Amino acid sequence: MTLQDRHPRLHAERFFWAVLAPKLPAHALRRTDAAATRVILDEAFAPHLPVEVTMVAPAYTPLSDGTVLACGLPASSLGDPALAGAVTLAPGTPPIWLDRPIDLERLNVLTGAHEPGVVTIARRLRSTTLTAAATVLALGVGVGFERRTAAARADADTANAAMVRLTGSPTAASVGVDPSADFGSADLIIDRELTRLRAARGTRASVGLTDASDSLAALLAHWPRNLRAQVQTVSATPNQLTVGALLPAHADAEDLSAALTATVGWDVGQPQINTVGKGVQVQLTLKPSAKEGR
Repeated sequence: MTLQDRHPRLHAERFFWAVLAPKLPAHALRRTDAAATRVILDEAFAPHLPVEVTMVAPAYTPLSDGTVLACGLPASSLGDPALAGAVTLAPGTPPIWLDRPIDLERLNVLTGAHEPGVVTIARRLRSTTLTAAATVLALGVGVGFERRTAAARADADTANAAMVRLTGSPTAASVGVDPSADFGSADLIIDRELTRLRAARGTRASVGLTDASDSLAALLAHWPRNLRAQVQTVSATPNQLTVGALLPAHADAEDLSAALTATVGWDVGQPQINTVGKGVQVQLTLKPSAKEGR
C-alpha cells in the first residue's frame, strides 16, 4: 500500500463547505477536535448542509478572523473501495471562493465515529503505553521515597541509641544528667554544658592563654636538687620563662643561673641579684634559644 493510499486527498468539490461563527472562546477554537467543541461546531454546521449532519464526516479549522471553516464529506463516500485503506482523508485543495490560507491537513474527516480501526488501536496502545510508563515511574518514585524513609528511620534509631549511651555515661552524670530522664531534658543539660565549655575555651583564647607545660617541665628538670631556695614566682609561656627566688648567698644565685643554663632550647639572660636582709633575691629570665629558632 502506497503513501497516497493511506493518506488520499480529494478534490474540494466533493466536500460540503461553510464558514461558521460559533460562540466559543479562543482556547476552544485552537482545539476544534475536542469532543465538547465538536458538538457545538456540528450544531452550527447542520443548517448549512443539505443532509443530516449525522450523515456527514465533518472536520473544522479556525480562520484568522476568529471564524471556523467547516468541511464535510458525505459518509456514503467512505464506502468507496479506493478509500478502504485510508488512515487520513482530507481535501487536496481549498474551495475556490476562500480568499485566505488554511492548513488543509487539519481538515481530516476520519475522526470521531469515522476514525479507522487501525488508528483507534494505535491511539489506545499509545495511551496504554503512557499509562504503564507513568505507573512504572510512580512505583520508582514510591520505592525511592520508601528507601529514604527507611534510611531516615535507621539514622534516628542510631541517634537514639547514641543518646542512651551518652545519658548513661559517667561524664553525663558528672554534669547532672539523670539517665532515667527523657531525652529532651538530658539534651538541654548537655547543650548547656557544651555552651559553658565553648565559652571557657573562647575566653582562654581571647586573653592569649596557651599551653606552657612543656616549657615549665624543661625548666624544673634542671633545677638544682641541693639548692636551698624560697621560690617567690614562676612564670612560664612558650616565649619566656621567669623565676624569682630568695637564696642564702650570691654564690647560690650564680649556681641557680648556671644550672638553668642547661635548659635545652632556652637561653638564660643576665640574672638580677639584690641583697635582701641576710640573703639575696634573684630574678632570672629565659628566652627561646636563638639556635633553636634557626
